[in-house]
Amino acid sequence: MHRSKVRKMLYNAPIHIRNKFLNVPVDKALVDKFGKTTRVRIGDVVRIMRGDFAKKEGKVVELNTKRGTVHIEGVVRKNASGKEIYVPIHASKIMLIKRGEDNGK
Repeated sequence: MHRSKVRKMLYNAPIHIRNKFLNVPVDKALVDKFGKTTRVRIGDVVRIMRGDFAKKEGKVVELNTKRGTVHIEGVVRKNASGKEIYVPIHASKIMLIKRGEDNGK
């Protein structure tokens, strides 16, 4: 398949498929409990594996299912007006370290 067709397919995917884009690898200590990969949730503690923020750990504060990105506590930059904003990190570039507290869902 052409790259452009794959990008179009990912962009136009329905919600139940789009949720699979937020699957992340799991730390070795948690593999027995969750398997090799699991969907990331708000409140989970994750480690960034690649990029400028590699090896940073933090709590997930926001998910963007449309883009498949995650906002992590402490991973911020300043925008043009000087306000601190979260840097979106692609879900494939993070690893689950600790599952957040279960809120009954």
